[in-house]
Amino acid sequence: MWVIKVEQDRQWYLAKGSPRRYKNGTVQGEYTNKIKGARVFKDRLKAHEIASFISTHHGVIAVIQDYDPKGDK
Repeated sequence: MWVIKVEQDRQWYLAKGSPRRYKNGTVQGEYTNKIKGARVFKDRLKAHEIASFISTHHGVIAVIQDYDPKGDK
């Protein structure tokens, strides 16, 4: 499984339920600084697609990171 990490001044993770797309075409993302609140992707290709979208449209560095929820206890 993978999560999306955004590197700015601190590390942020794409939050559960993000990004949201609205009928008018607006896309909104929310971020959390705790990995437990991050959106978890089972499909690496989908995670890469979303990370590329964030990097391109928001001008930040977004990377995918391996995540093992069982190892994070």
